[in-house]
Amino acid sequence: MSEAEGKQNCLLSLLERLVKTFLSDKRYHDDMRFINCCVKFADFIDNPSHFFDYMYNQGVGNKSSILYISWAQQQGNVPQACTVIQRGIQNEAQPIEKLHHQYRYVSVVWPVFDSLCLLSKLNIIT
Repeated sequence: MSEAEGKQNCLLSLLERLVKTFLSDKRYHDDMRFINCCVKFADFIDNPSHFFDYMYNQGVGNKSSILYISWAQQQGNVPQACTVIQRGIQNEAQPIEKLHHQYRYVSVVWPVFDSLCLLSKLNIIT
């Protein structure tokens, strides 16, 4: 195992312990330090979308745009990503401007990018 892999494993272990310790403590549900750690932890796990759904249902980060943006980026398609972002807007997550920007990006840029990728795979464009 390389030094970088060792550091990644250590970080994962630390984040996992942190999330398990503080997830049930409502005092930290709106704490940006904790929310950022949860988002970072989601980067390491196999199904981050389920983890974000669990966070949301537990009330963690529901007023933070970072939850919804990170969650939307894990979705497999544009409609699901838009639904997540709309949920954040409805919950008045802050800063709301970031959610509006992400919504425009997901609804306009992602479909264009997907189309370009498909055309490239079909060798229509190179």
